[in-house]
This record gives sequence, C-alpha cells and structure tokens, in this order.
Amino acid sequence: MQQIKDFLAKKALGFYFSAAAAVLALVLFIAYLIGYAGSEYMFWGVPVLTALAFLSFGAMTAFDITAPYASVPLLLLSFGGLCCYMGSIHVYVAASFPDGVNMESILGLSPAFFITLILFVLVIVAANIGVYMKQLKPKAAAQPAQVQSAAAEEAKQ
Repeated sequence: MQQIKDFLAKKALGFYFSAAAAVLALVLFIAYLIGYAGSEYMFWGVPVLTALAFLSFGAMTAFDITAPYASVPLLLLSFGGLCCYMGSIHVYVAASFPDGVNMESILGLSPAFFITLILFVLVIVAANIGVYMKQLKPKAAAQPAQVQSAAAEEAKQ
C-alpha cells in the first residue's frame, strides 16, 4: 500500500487526466468489442490500437524516466484508432442518410456508433490535456537545515 501511495505522491495533475483517458480507452475497447462483434463494420485495427494505447500508457507510467511522455502514445494511438474507426464506418454513415441529413436519420444511427464516437472524443481530449500538463511533480528542493547537516557530514569525513 505504501508503494501505491509513493507512486501517486509523485504524480501531477496531468497524470490524472491521462489516467482518466487510459481508463476511458479501456472502456472504449470493451464497448467497441461488444457493439461491433459480428458486425460487418468490425475492424480489428480499432480495438488493437485502443488496447495498445491503454497498455503503452500503463507501461510508460510505471517508470519515472518514461512517465513524462506516457500521454503521447496514448493520444497518438487513440487518434489512430479513431481514424481506423472512421475508415471502417463511413459506408454505414453514408448509407444511413439516403434522404439527406435530418433528425430522423441521425436518431436512426446505432447506439454503438454514438457510444464509440463519444468515448473516442473523450479519450482524445483528456489525453491531449495530459500531453500539455506535467505528469510528475517537481522534486522538492532540500531544506537549508538538511543542506547544512549534509555539508557538516562531508566536512567531518
């Protein structure tokens, strides 16, 4: 438990935005597989890129040297997943509007389409915010008393 506390004590606000994006990427992965399993619009690039986004964030966050950059692959892989999704779903969207864009056609779209699209937008926005914010708190400077005592220790030796 102390290791978890120490791990989280080093993290800045940007980490929490990115962690939220990673959790949403995991939810997106599951929702996509449920919503499009067996569908002709299922494209395996979408869940693979989404899973890689989640896993890369988790792996890079585990180490202090790579933690500041963990949001970048999360953002890029999620955006790649969105591009794959749009490439695989564009025929469905085009076929859903035979009489032009109107409210009836929009409401006739599949709930899986809306859920996937909303989750992708949330993941990309949160990851983008995380990219521009610090992931780690700055290391605290040594207190003057500690510096003096360390200097006294060195002088004795």
